[in-house]
Amino acid sequence: MQAVQSYCRFVYQAGGIPVCPQLYLPQFINMHRSREFQIAAFINIVLLTKCAEAWSFGKPTHDMRYFHRLAKRKGKNTRHFNLKMEVN
Repeated sequence: MQAVQSYCRFVYQAGGIPVCPQLYLPQFINMHRSREFQIAAFINIVLLTKCAEAWSFGKPTHDMRYFHRLAKRKGKNTRHFNLKMEVN
């Protein structure tokens, strides 16, 4: 979680508004329950539609690649940063 918080700080310092479901959804959604996980995925998609860009950090996961493809289909810019927060 500390890494995710630092990514949000980076976005904020770059002039963006960090939208990070990984930080707040687990507070009320049990990600280990299939149905709740599906609801979290839906919430992520809704939030993505409200964002101007989709940024990701670190080694791309299956989920990251999916959301970047979805963002591109919705006409959103995407950016990927390595763990040192340098553009890849």
